[in-house]
Amino acid sequence: MLGEYEKAYPYLWDAKSNITGEGYTNPFVMLRLGQCSFELGKDDAAEYLIRAYMLAGDDLFESEDEKYFDQIKNLV
Repeated sequence: MLGEYEKAYPYLWDAKSNITGEGYTNPFVMLRLGQCSFELGKDDAAEYLIRAYMLAGDDLFESEDEKYFDQIKNLV
């Protein structure tokens, strides 16, 4: 949210990979991980943005920059 994508990425990666596996079912974690991946030019950005969309729908993207939903709109 602060634009510190490189700083946030490892924490979000750890949150996604937590021992209980619940990170994969948390739309906020998936959205932020997808955004960081997108901004860092990683190939997995669409995967996490789609997961966020599947978990919470397009409402989750309403207050976000359009570029993130544009990344997946042809896939959903």
